[in-house]
Amino acid sequence: MKKDKASSTALLIAASFAFLSRAQPDSSLVPPDSRRLGDWLLWNYSWFTRSVGACLDFRWFRALLHGIEGFALPGIVEHYARRKHAIESLARESGQLRQLVVLGAGFDTLSARLLTEFPDMKAWEIDHPATQAWKIKGMASSQRESPGLAFLPRDFSLPGPLTSDFLGPQYRKELGTFWVAEGFLMYFPVQKVEEFFRFIHQNSAIGSRVAFTFMQPQDDGRVDFRRSSGGIRLWLACRSEPFAWGILQKDLPAFLFRLGFRLLDLSPQITQEVSRLNVGEYLAVAEVSLSET
Repeated sequence: MKKDKASSTALLIAASFAFLSRAQPDSSLVPPDSRRLGDWLLWNYSWFTRSVGACLDFRWFRALLHGIEGFALPGIVEHYARRKHAIESLARESGQLRQLVVLGAGFDTLSARLLTEFPDMKAWEIDHPATQAWKIKGMASSQRESPGLAFLPRDFSLPGPLTSDFLGPQYRKELGTFWVAEGFLMYFPVQKVEEFFRFIHQNSAIGSRVAFTFMQPQDDGRVDFRRSSGGIRLWLACRSEPFAWGILQKDLPAFLFRLGFRLLDLSPQITQEVSRLNVGEYLAVAEVSLSET
């Protein structure tokens, strides 16, 4: 990821929401504020994204994009929307809505929506400074105020671990917290992934939860979407956002247990909602347990 540019993946997902919000019958999967932010980004980020945004209202152009998606990675746009919907459902069901921390939030609007509904909640978003700067501009353009939301810039490509004081004085370690690491962990080596989980464990009350997505390595060892074309891998590599970490589902409980977490069973509805598209990215929820082993 370039230091002065927003994450290409985050932009792609925001653009995907702008596209999906105009497509029936899946338009209902896109919250109105996600469409507004996606439209604003397309119109303001670059001449290329503005051109794309100007064409989205044309049916022929949406059909063209759908065809490109079918060639590159079938079902990925709907997958993005359904995994976000599932994570929001898990957050609401967790009972941990006093504090919300999102790692690599991108242009997701979950924090702002939940703060509107739960005004006593506090939320923190930790993300690359360039991506975060564009998000702040986009939210300001719609006059969407979220006084309980703190933006914490962090370039994760730089050395050095996250420390306990990074979240600031308003964060209360003794309160139950819901953490989100959606479409995030797979971009880091396993040592960094373990570091993220240790940071969460050290800064969470017992019973706090983390919802995260992960990739399962393919038979040849590659960490990739199941039906991905070679073009997707090349696109990610050219933008310095290649996948680095994956784990087999059967190995996940022991991996989490060693780091002080207990893997929770997902409800059949949540599992089906995210995995039925068969793209090879999975959603898990873990609970902070007593100690690391």
